[in-house]
Amino acid sequence: MLVMRLILLLPLAAAELRSSHHGKGGNACNDLCKLIPGCSKKGSHCKFPPNPKHPALCQDLHFVKAPHSSNATACSVWASGSKCPTDYPVRCDDIQPFDPYRKPRFPHKAHAKLEGYGKKKGDYGHVYFEEEYYDKTKVTYEIHNLKPHGVYGMYVHERSSFHPHGCKSTGGVYDPFYNGPKYGYSKNKAVGDLGYIKADARGVAHGHFYHQYVMVEGPISVVHRPVV
Repeated sequence: MLVMRLILLLPLAAAELRSSHHGKGGNACNDLCKLIPGCSKKGSHCKFPPNPKHPALCQDLHFVKAPHSSNATACSVWASGSKCPTDYPVRCDDIQPFDPYRKPRFPHKAHAKLEGYGKKKGDYGHVYFEEEYYDKTKVTYEIHNLKPHGVYGMYVHERSSFHPHGCKSTGGVYDPFYNGPKYGYSKNKAVGDLGYIKADARGVAHGHFYHQYVMVEGPISVVHRPVV
């Protein structure tokens, strides 16, 4: 399996991306709440469960899956009552702080520098993300030192740290909308499922593709997450 560590996910349009992420002091749950009609009257916050093994959840916020795609929208139980189903609660770690009142200015760009993990001389390369519009992100990649003609899966994972257990420490595939196989869905793809890439005879994989659900800007941004 190809393992590529995210050394830096650096915004190429630095001012735009950095201004949209509040950092450690941000309240991602409340930012998302402000996008939901009526939710801002009460607000939302990250609620930590008694059992530390369970994920922290955004108070009253849930995702509603789109019927014919891998997408979803957020709703508030407090604002919408029974019209907001509670099957898929919003997990705090799945969203990031952003400015809900700032009008997007496309494109949004980010860059992941990749290197092999746990090897003296491993795979290396770059992946560029360019969000051209809400549902259209161009992913361009060039990765070297692969097995000639090898086929590799490429994913965005949940956590950016490889310590202390290497790839296992990055969590699973980034899947804020509960679409992956572990949730019983075989047709829908997780946001972090980037598909497969193939190396040429020199062991180099390069090319580009478009992804409908990967976002550089907003609550489900892939910025600060690892590419594996």
